[in-house]
Amino acid sequence: MNYYKYLLLLFIPFALVSCDLFGDMEEEPEPMKALSALWSMDKIECEAPCEVGFTNFTVENVDCEWDFGDGSIGDISCNTVHTFATAGEYEITLKVTDEEGNTASSSQTLNVTEPDSSLGHPFSGIKLVPGNGNIAAQRIVEVPNGFIMLVGNHMNDGPLSTKPAFNLLVQMDHRGEAFNFVQLPTNVIGIDMVKTLNDRILIAGTEGNFGMVMEIDHNLNTVKKYTSNLEASAFTSLDYNGGNEIYAAGYQTVGNVQSALVQKISSSFFYLKSWQTEANSDSRFDNIVTHQDQVFLNAYIPAENKSIIYNMQSDLEDANALVVLSDSNITDIEVDDERVYAAAIGPAGSKSRLAEFTHDLLLLDEQDISAQAVNNALFPLDLQIIDGHYLLPSLILNPGEECQISSSLQKVCTTGNQCASNIITCPENQTTIILSQIIQLENEEYLAVGTSSDADQVFDVAYLMLDNEFNLK
Repeated sequence: MNYYKYLLLLFIPFALVSCDLFGDMEEEPEPMKALSALWSMDKIECEAPCEVGFTNFTVENVDCEWDFGDGSIGDISCNTVHTFATAGEYEITLKVTDEEGNTASSSQTLNVTEPDSSLGHPFSGIKLVPGNGNIAAQRIVEVPNGFIMLVGNHMNDGPLSTKPAFNLLVQMDHRGEAFNFVQLPTNVIGIDMVKTLNDRILIAGTEGNFGMVMEIDHNLNTVKKYTSNLEASAFTSLDYNGGNEIYAAGYQTVGNVQSALVQKISSSFFYLKSWQTEANSDSRFDNIVTHQDQVFLNAYIPAENKSIIYNMQSDLEDANALVVLSDSNITDIEVDDERVYAAAIGPAGSKSRLAEFTHDLLLLDEQDISAQAVNNALFPLDLQIIDGHYLLPSLILNPGEECQISSSLQKVCTTGNQCASNIITCPENQTTIILSQIIQLENEEYLAVGTSSDADQVFDVAYLMLDNEFNLK
């Protein structure tokens, strides 16, 4: 017992001294934790097009800004989803900012691979895209991550007679499945769409009451836009030459009379030059094709039911040559190193025609447009020259039959011989199918697009795939 008292006597002075030594010291504040950007994504590798979810784990009360590394506009949602349209390695960065203005960022890498081509295309016959209205695929181009389709919505009017009330841009993967769409502003109407040799996507049409050319990227974002300085103008066709110049053709309306119009703009969308027919000509340019330093255009004069093909130099000073096709409406023209090709609808009761000219527009050959097992005339809608043959989609009128309008798809050698063809009849419960464009794909197969309608004349987008022998897939 005395032993414990002794220990207690020793401890008490030490405790008193300790209280005296440390009693006046202030407690050190806890150091502040540095701000960190903490986040995750739901996959680190996927096949294009690829939708990825992103989750932010940073402390609360921060502002977020995502950079997905694909050139898209930054997303400011802290938790978000983003679609990567093309294959590639993407560095994704999240930047966070707290209430005091402190910032932090961190990055991770996503690997997006090419689609597995061994899976093939899930095309089985004709595919329809209902739009609850009168919609038609106007043009389509192939891009690295699939296809971009320019779709017109014609509201209560049929898509055969009027320009669309508004447009949709639809993005599809290589299997033909739509995964993204954008509606163009209601005052912007797209009529034509082309892909240049360096993969730029250009659209011609109108903006309000003025002709318009716009460029979009492969994710459907608008890159730049040109608006004509001529009121009551419209562009119906465009082309891009190797000299980095864009040519847009169409018309300007003065009073109730149209005059055919073509404008040249730079690759950066600056105005360079205009040329148009006389104000009382009542004509319009329907198509334009550039070839080296020459520009070829065709104009239609409705009052006289005749078409004129013009050959101009790239400076648009004046026409070098022209040729008149009486009783004909040229629907499209194409040019190769030696010839000019024109597909034309003839007068009622006659055959539609394909005509071939020299570059100086001297007639070389003319032939009827026909297809095997079809007695009715074919009315051409488009024309493309590819690898020594031209692609020609046409409509066939079948009065009195259940399928009132069917389509002919032809691959014709430039020697005049038909290489391959296919007659596309109406899908089930449809009375019309009109395929307005056919393109050759990089895998040498073909994709055709247009519109189809039921008995109530409600039009839906229609598209189909053909193999390299022109057989329906």
